[in-house]
Amino acid sequence: MNRRGAQQCTEICAYPTCTSLGEDNLRCWRCKTTYYCTRIHQLNFFPLVHCEEDLQDVQRHNAECGKPPAAVPRQQRPGTRSLNVLLFPTDEDAPRVIQTECRIDGLPDDETHHINFPALLHTLAVTSQPVAPIEPAAEPGASRTRLYLAFDDCFAIDDAPPNRVARALTGGRAHTQWAGTLVGFRLREPAAEMTQFEDVGMADVPAFTAFLAQHGAPPPRPTPPTTSAPPSRETISVEDMLAYAQGLGVPVSVDEDDDPFVVLRHEGPGGATAHAEPEPTSELPAPAPARRDEEEQRLLAYRAMLTEEFTRQRTELRHIVTEESTRALLTTVALAVGAYGVWCLIVVPILALPGILIRAVVAVLGGILRMCWRAVGMLFCVTKRGA
Repeated sequence: MNRRGAQQCTEICAYPTCTSLGEDNLRCWRCKTTYYCTRIHQLNFFPLVHCEEDLQDVQRHNAECGKPPAAVPRQQRPGTRSLNVLLFPTDEDAPRVIQTECRIDGLPDDETHHINFPALLHTLAVTSQPVAPIEPAAEPGASRTRLYLAFDDCFAIDDAPPNRVARALTGGRAHTQWAGTLVGFRLREPAAEMTQFEDVGMADVPAFTAFLAQHGAPPPRPTPPTTSAPPSRETISVEDMLAYAQGLGVPVSVDEDDDPFVVLRHEGPGGATAHAEPEPTSELPAPAPARRDEEEQRLLAYRAMLTEEFTRQRTELRHIVTEESTRALLTTVALAVGAYGVWCLIVVPILALPGILIRAVVAVLGGILRMCWRAVGMLFCVTKRGA
């Protein structure tokens, strides 16, 4: 409160070059959204305008004052929007597109989207995996996107019902026995730096079908190297031998003489002697089988890492479930013992109290009656003796 008793607000005075806080009783009478600190500033007294820029600002406010604010669209509230996701229910045979509420946080240039996946999947153990490679931007300036599938991370151990949609799409030939509700969605990439969703449609069903069919498939077996024909004896020159050995990456050294000598050469499939051209002496890339072996080893290591991570998560979940079950059981036992103690120590004595009181009253009344009867008898005897 200032000296005039007016209540200040948190808005700055709209008068140019003024940095004081406005007052609730000094608002613009037309727009009701502009505050002033003094009555002089509220009246926009032009002799107090210090420069041409201030005068332009006053004229600007007078021109904009009274305009209604931009209305919020009725179909959605500020901070939320409707998002199309692909639902794979357990009690149907085909996927369908549904609309769910997507909450938007942050500034327009740095938004973060949120979807209530536990409500859609009916579980708290929610996980997701990419379904297909990153898709290029549809137009210049747009973000790249990628399809993801959300599912129950513990559907194999929590007795979730089988997913009929996954079975129908894959013809029952999927490597993973999918269970529980599945939800397909699309994220803008890179998903590790931001979480922003985009709509999906029925056109994306083939990508999800391929993922459902191939997920959990064993890695492909490496192709065995082709066996060469047995070597045959042939006389070749020293130069051919050097070129052949250097092409295979074998270090060689020869003497000064250039006499031909007998070496072993591989024959072709038909058994005839193959006179091949000398191999080039330049460095050759690594053989394809070695690269395939490296890729297979990497893939096996990645799968082992995923299996270990899933096993760890399942072990932790089992541990949590065991702890919660034990705690609930102990709580139930404690409540039962406490209830039994209350019944024996409080309720039963209270219920037995009226009977005890009645027996005490009857005993007292019986004693009084016996005393009265004895007194009457004694009085009768005394009276009889006196007579």
